[in-house]
Amino acid sequence: WTCQKVENCASAIEDIKRHIKPPLCGYNGKTPVICCRRKSPITLLYRDDGLHEGDACNTNSGETGTCRRPFNCPTEVAEWRQNIKPMICAYDGGTPIICCKETNNQIRKAWISFETCLNYQTNCRPNFGIPIENKNGRGNMTDDSLNLPSFSIGGEQTAPKEFPPMEKAVFRPSVVGGRPSIPKQYPHMALIGYGEASSISWQCGGSLISARYVLSAAHCTSPGQAGPARWVRLGDLNIASKDDDARPQEYQIISRINHPGYQPPALYNDIALYKLNKPVTYNSYISPICLTNVVPQGNQPVIATGWGRIGPSGPKSNHLMKVDLHVIPYEICKDLFKVGLQLPQGIDDESMICAGELSGGKDTCQGDSGGPLMFQDLPFGCVHQQLGITSFGTLCGAEKSPGVYTRLSKYIPWVESILSNDADEQ
Repeated sequence: WTCQKVENCASAIEDIKRHIKPPLCGYNGKTPVICCRRKSPITLLYRDDGLHEGDACNTNSGETGTCRRPFNCPTEVAEWRQNIKPMICAYDGGTPIICCKETNNQIRKAWISFETCLNYQTNCRPNFGIPIENKNGRGNMTDDSLNLPSFSIGGEQTAPKEFPPMEKAVFRPSVVGGRPSIPKQYPHMALIGYGEASSISWQCGGSLISARYVLSAAHCTSPGQAGPARWVRLGDLNIASKDDDARPQEYQIISRINHPGYQPPALYNDIALYKLNKPVTYNSYISPICLTNVVPQGNQPVIATGWGRIGPSGPKSNHLMKVDLHVIPYEICKDLFKVGLQLPQGIDDESMICAGELSGGKDTCQGDSGGPLMFQDLPFGCVHQQLGITSFGTLCGAEKSPGVYTRLSKYIPWVESILSNDADEQ
């Protein structure tokens, strides 16, 4: 192992394409210097014919495939969840290398978001900030660093002995049991507005994912009598203050794209893209989030943020709030929500993530629907990684009542297809 720049380390480049972050030695200016390993052979387990990652193989169904890591093989992973075990080519440490029937073109599509994220990372790194491009506007400009959140690690989760019935899902707009965020901590956060320009009502959240697109929940597109989503505000912290070290900018929504599978009252496929009327100029107050199909497990926390109610019947928060949550295993969560009109197939592990605290006290609630569920992947920590979208739940912050979030891993190809076919994104 030696410390090298990324471009000088072939094994690191291969790992990054597989969404495996190499260890960080430090920085040379703004350029990360990573711990570079020599390429080593994979330890074989179930095969004795010398297969390595990238080699041709035959799947259990007899189809021709390629030995790949599970991250780059969504079809086999989906089958694995249904107890259809893939053919294992080998093991690299504890990571199985499986026989994957996806083509190179399909695998290539899985890299688009990650490579975009690497481009975002080149503009920042922890504690060093992003250069300010526009000196006009409000805010204290003496400290241009990106402030990072502190993580609080919770205890182990155990299955509850009994579960409350799900009478009716409640769309989740805010944060319960959280704490105020600090300036420039979540520069991707968006407010989604409704009504006329003179009296905008901010009712949902979202996340900036490119210079022209905000990601949100499909149920935020036309929520009842509020009419369609018409406005996006970026770069704000406290919506009632003018001296909060923020740099808010407002944009019109010119196109609303719900996922074609979103069919209310069912709660599945709750994801939408909103196109802005003009490109966003990135700075330390406004910058995009990365999309990921990685879902932290165990004690690694995930973060939800939003403006809105700070309790089931409490007032809305003018200040952007954040809360640390934990992913609730599917085996526990599926029994918390009854099959019914809104969930005819129950909780879908492929398209939904449950997160919260089984003991209660921390949750999202009514005002932040559409906002991101995310984590910070240090040392690449200056840009957050979004794994979910705030969707629905039952009782905010109650015991054994987690929130449910749209699982981005299923929808990244759909998001990429919209952006890659938009001439304004080229």
